[in-house]
Amino acid sequence: MNRYKILGRFRHYLKPHSWRMGFAVLLAFPMAAFKGAPAPALKYFTDTVLVKKEYSALHILVTAIAIYIVLNFFVRFFHQYLIRSAANRLIQALRNDLYAHLLRLSMSYFGEAQSGILLSSVMNDVQNIVRAVSSIIDLIRDPITFLGLLSYAFYLNWKLAAVTMLVLPLVAVLLSNTGKHAKRYSSRILEKMGELSAVLSESFGGMRVIQSFSLESYMRGQFMKRNRELTRTALKAIRVEELASAGVEVFAGVAIALVLFFGGREVIRGHMTAGDFYAFFACIGMMLPPLRSFNELNLTVNQCVASAERVFKILDTMPDVKSPENAKTLPAFHQSIEFSGVNFAYSSGRKVLSDFSFSLKKGEVVALVGPSGAGKTTVLGLIPRFFDPVSGTLKIDGLPVHDLSLESLRRQISLVTQEVFLFHDTVRANIRAGRHDVSEEALIEAAKAAQAWDYIQRLPHGLDTVIGDRGQKLSGGERQRLSIARAILKDAPILLLDEATSALDSENERLVQSALDRLLVDRTAVVVAHRLSTIRKANRILVMEAGRIVEEGSHEKLIAHGGAYAKALSLQEGFTA
Repeated sequence: MNRYKILGRFRHYLKPHSWRMGFAVLLAFPMAAFKGAPAPALKYFTDTVLVKKEYSALHILVTAIAIYIVLNFFVRFFHQYLIRSAANRLIQALRNDLYAHLLRLSMSYFGEAQSGILLSSVMNDVQNIVRAVSSIIDLIRDPITFLGLLSYAFYLNWKLAAVTMLVLPLVAVLLSNTGKHAKRYSSRILEKMGELSAVLSESFGGMRVIQSFSLESYMRGQFMKRNRELTRTALKAIRVEELASAGVEVFAGVAIALVLFFGGREVIRGHMTAGDFYAFFACIGMMLPPLRSFNELNLTVNQCVASAERVFKILDTMPDVKSPENAKTLPAFHQSIEFSGVNFAYSSGRKVLSDFSFSLKKGEVVALVGPSGAGKTTVLGLIPRFFDPVSGTLKIDGLPVHDLSLESLRRQISLVTQEVFLFHDTVRANIRAGRHDVSEEALIEAAKAAQAWDYIQRLPHGLDTVIGDRGQKLSGGERQRLSIARAILKDAPILLLDEATSALDSENERLVQSALDRLLVDRTAVVVAHRLSTIRKANRILVMEAGRIVEEGSHEKLIAHGGAYAKALSLQEGFTA
């Protein structure tokens, strides 16, 4: 993606701030004039005040300087404030769109993308863009300043100006070549930063595993490896950047030497006054910052291009699962859930479900049991359309789920999993889960029904206690009961339970099971479980192997049959999550 295409993509974000940008552009002209003002002022001071010794001229000069200082303050302030405020508002909108888009992407995307790399894009890449946008105005102000000073230099002595400008083509070639390398290294740096962020993200999320398995040395080695690769890439980029900076300084030194030699000769010959020479020399000196700015801006723009490519790559990624055009709204669930000849395979090619078919009537509880990898959790994921089957159909009340809006479908489904996810927020906010329409009384009743109210009352601030990242300030059983309270408050007619009690001790299992019993009342449920207490409550049990149903029936019927279910249950293995 080239710079012009990227600029076109930003047009949508620039439009709401066009008045700020436009006013900042207008202020670039007086800013450029103020930057070049010292050159003619130096000529006036030398020739009129020092040489001619006109005292009144000194008063005029001092008054002009005072006016210059005041005007420059206001122009500079509004110039910088407008462009930077526009840049930050633009990036706010871009970051909001990026996050909103990530929320719409399918579960398969997050299964393949590393969270640390995505985090790096949302934070680091967007920050690189805001720096570049803040520097856009320099593309106008610095050339105006440079051309204004160059014009004045030609006005003072065109021959000397022409000789001095011989170095400009060399500067242009240098900046062009280093810019190409800078963009390549900027892309690599962003990749390495993403990989480093991924290691950090994994470490923070899995600290218990790291410490319990004494993996500190291993993870430190992984971090040091990624950090070393980042440093090596950064050093290569630094070499390119400093080569450009040093090259600009070399050419600037050559230009100054030419001015001193040829300008001094012009003064000696009487072709220039001392004031002309000082003003010319000041012009050349004040043209150096814009030249350096071109180099820095070149590097910044190339970093921006690399970052923008990564950001727009995410924004251009379309979800595998989305609401269709003219999507139907799922009415209140009242009939059945039907799988017909469903086949499913992950992107890796591993087939998980093969010709999978079963139906579930309203009010019925079906348990899925079988060895790990049998496809139980995949069945649960297909109902709310976290994934779509490769072939076959899934219908709810006779309506294919891929014809329904995702919002109306998922509004009627509650999910409780073994790996409870809670937000770094209050107990109240976690139970509400965004539902601000429910009363405080309903929230408390949900907590009581989930066997959570007693321990909530013992927390330092009750419902307003912040429970930490992923609820780490709570025990496993407390977290699970909180997630059940969330599902009770949602009051969805379809319930999906995925090993909700498998990681709990006997006491917490008893409390959670009691909460689940209340949650299951008057609901249609698909339950993945391996504990007998959960399985026996099901109306039907589906025994799965290799993505197929190999047995079906009640607990008593399957035990009497003496098949795979009875054998696995007697051995107390094979029904793990």
